[in-house]
Amino acid sequence: MDGAKDGVVYFSMGSVIKGSEIPKEKLDALLLAFSQLPQRVIFKWEQDSMPGKPSNVKIGKWLPQQSILCNKKLYVIMQILLYFTQHIPTPNCLSRTEVY
Repeated sequence: MDGAKDGVVYFSMGSVIKGSEIPKEKLDALLLAFSQLPQRVIFKWEQDSMPGKPSNVKIGKWLPQQSILCNKKLYVIMQILLYFTQHIPTPNCLSRTEVY
């Protein structure tokens, strides 16, 4: 993450919804959108490979969420069940979360 000149986007559907269960047409749309970003994308993905994965996307079954969320180069918008939350890191890595 430290080498990401334009920052990092973290995408996770949480532990209830598996990224690998996203319908193909929606996954294709997400990957197309991610491929056009200047940022690197970290995508929580439960399988060993992802068809059509762009070069700026890194997948992982388990990710060190606390370390990722505390990184100052992070751009995060997460969906947790039916709510969208935006994580805004603070200097001491306590966070303020806005629910939409």
